[in-house]
Amino acid sequence: MFSRSNLRIPRVLLWLTIFGVVLTPVASAEDWSQWRGVARDGHAPMFQVPSAWPEAPRQMWKVEVGEGFASPVVAGDTVYLMARQGDDEVAMALDLVSGKTRWTHRFPTPYDMHQAAVKYGKGPKSTPVVADDVVCFLGIDARFSCHQTKDGKVLWTRDYSDKSAPEETFCGSSMSPLVADGVVYAHLGDDRAGRFFAADLHTGKEKWGWEGQGPGYASPFWIEIDGASQVVTFATTDLLGFDPRTGDLLWSRPYPDKYRENIVDPLVVGERILISDYENGTLSVWPKKTDKGWVVEDHWHNKELTQRMASPVTDGERVYGFSNRRKGQLFALDPETGKVLWEDEGRGGTNAVLTMAGDWLLVSNTDAELKVLRWKNQALEEAARYEVATSEVWAQPAWVQDGLLVKDLRHLTRFVLVADPAPKPGP
Repeated sequence: MFSRSNLRIPRVLLWLTIFGVVLTPVASAEDWSQWRGVARDGHAPMFQVPSAWPEAPRQMWKVEVGEGFASPVVAGDTVYLMARQGDDEVAMALDLVSGKTRWTHRFPTPYDMHQAAVKYGKGPKSTPVVADDVVCFLGIDARFSCHQTKDGKVLWTRDYSDKSAPEETFCGSSMSPLVADGVVYAHLGDDRAGRFFAADLHTGKEKWGWEGQGPGYASPFWIEIDGASQVVTFATTDLLGFDPRTGDLLWSRPYPDKYRENIVDPLVVGERILISDYENGTLSVWPKKTDKGWVVEDHWHNKELTQRMASPVTDGERVYGFSNRRKGQLFALDPETGKVLWEDEGRGGTNAVLTMAGDWLLVSNTDAELKVLRWKNQALEEAARYEVATSEVWAQPAWVQDGLLVKDLRHLTRFVLVADPAPKPGP
């Protein structure tokens, strides 16, 4: 199931694999090489949890990179990021140890935001993906490009900017591309229509393309259900499941929100998928193969548990998430019943990013706080809290062995949380 036979499977990832998720990491379990980490599920197996959390993180370096909410990714000793500098979007590679720039590639991208979305900025907002010596970027105006990791040379591009009007994409292109087995999957377009396609990672040669709904802001992911591999994407109104080899649409489940955004990434729990928004609440669906084809059954629906932007995570027993209720409320959920097991008092910020590292839940919020929590005594208990920026933080941190990289409104900073990480055991 893994693209590299020598990968060690952490306990939480093993649980997900046993219960049906096909994990197709694009680099190795040591790298944060794509959106939401090695398995696109918000788990950080590469981070070595310290025996005692420090009083404060140590800043290793800080560099100005530009604006935008795109998250950094890490492969080997290199950090990849896309940011806005003036009217240009800049794809870049930085040295992980020093923060020094290795290469940049500029894309002239003047962009006029939808008037109602000005406060969310001109992007970029899509997180790059690294695999097989290739890194791919998606700009705010739906221009997609893949580059050589060593020097930034453009291998191929796909320009969908003429089919992605700012007035028809509230916050611009935000989905983050997926790579599996040498194939890149991306969903481009706007609220009117779009194209979901699979292409050879190195050449851009299209293997298939599906035209229909435009992309939501959530990102495609890979799953196995009833022995069938699938690529699933959240479009403007529907959750869609595709055959990754042919592009055939296997099933769909409508879940439209008022503004056709669909921001929250679906969470795979076994063979069930949790989807959420700020109007319809949280729904657990179960795609199943029958003699008459694929059907999607509703497992449970918690209409009160709304989620605006933050994507949930699971530790195998509970689901942790961040609701837009009470001005930002952290919660724990039973994935079998949809029952809320615990919730805090709220006022946690406009948005939060949740990451699992072993038994620890790491929560980064827009108020530039990093909270360290663990489930204990039927509640999430806080062990530490750190300030990681002097401006808002919207991007997802990238985790490495001894700490994390934080992209604030204009800067990228590397922090160390583990003084001397122990060497990883051999396979």
